Amino acid sequence: MKFSTRPLFPWLMLAGAVSLAACQNTVPRQPESESQAAQQAQQQGQEQTQQAQQTQQQAAANTAPAIRFFLAQPQPADDLVQIQLNPETSVYALPQPVFTQADLQQIVPLQSQQGQVFLRFDFNEQGAQKLESISRQAAGNYLVLTINDQIVAVPQVASSYERPAVHVPMRSAEDAQAVVELLRQGAN
Repeated sequence: MKFSTRPLFPWLMLAGAVSLAACQNTVPRQPESESQAAQQAQQQGQEQTQQAQQTQQQAAANTAPAIRFFLAQPQPADDLVQIQLNPETSVYALPQPVFTQADLQQIVPLQSQQGQVFLRFDFNEQGAQKLESISRQAAGNYLVLTINDQIVAVPQVASSYERPAVHVPMRSAEDAQAVVELLRQGAN
């Protein structure tokens, strides 16, 4: 049996032409006027500036220490996360923090007359409102303070606060200073 390529020839030519047409580069449309070109350039510049700002903000967020307070209680309950404080002690916390650094105004190291070292976390207006609500509803429970996902302290929630601030006891002046330095480094 003999095969003829002649009937396939027109189809091969058509396929080749379509292939060549698909490979051609398209020329970008030129702006109709110089003002349109200037507007396009300005818009591209703004987009690049916005992208650069977002990148800087993300980098700052990634390097700044994450300060978070989680509300916790000694008894397990549905929707609470177990936090092992030591081999014998656990608390059960809400999965989302009740305070973050966005709620804070400043952190001040203090020492009592008896020599006890504290960090005073002063809250801004938003944080003060949250603190008032939590002290009314959760007095006697705990705030698990974490910095960069490391537990720093677990102070008990008071029924009221003299000022919109939480005093967090620290083991030593060195520990308090180390936390303050960590926070300062993240802010720079």
